[in-house]
Amino acid sequence: MSIASDERIFLSGITALLATWFYLLGLIQVYIAFKPTTVLVRGCVLTCFAGVLTAYGIVHAEYVAIAISAKLATQNQLDLSATTELASMTNEVLRLFVYPLFVVLSLIFIYQVWKRKTLYPRWILIFYPLLPFILQGFIGKLLTGN
Repeated sequence: MSIASDERIFLSGITALLATWFYLLGLIQVYIAFKPTTVLVRGCVLTCFAGVLTAYGIVHAEYVAIAISAKLATQNQLDLSATTELASMTNEVLRLFVYPLFVVLSLIFIYQVWKRKTLYPRWILIFYPLLPFILQGFIGKLLTGN
């Protein structure tokens, strides 16, 4: 991130907002798919999804702070770790707000789809992000380099 161009850092901040809006537009199809469920279930799924999607838009925007900190560290010969520590820590704490929502969402979503109470077919659960999320540490260890 320390060698990214100013334009790329600027655009990443702008696209974080646009991505969040598009994430939220995707909730239309979730609303339609959950129409057969109860109002409470549908409302809970939509609220959790909206919370997760909005939070991850903000997390993505936080990368701008990390990138700017890294760039300034490189330009001024500062310690990269110390300079980016606060922005990185903020990014990690923001993610902690998402985990409880994601747990509730996962339990409800998977149960409802598996029991065929939605318009989604069961095979869509293959693409639900829970498994990659659980395996991210293991997968990360398999990858080499930076």
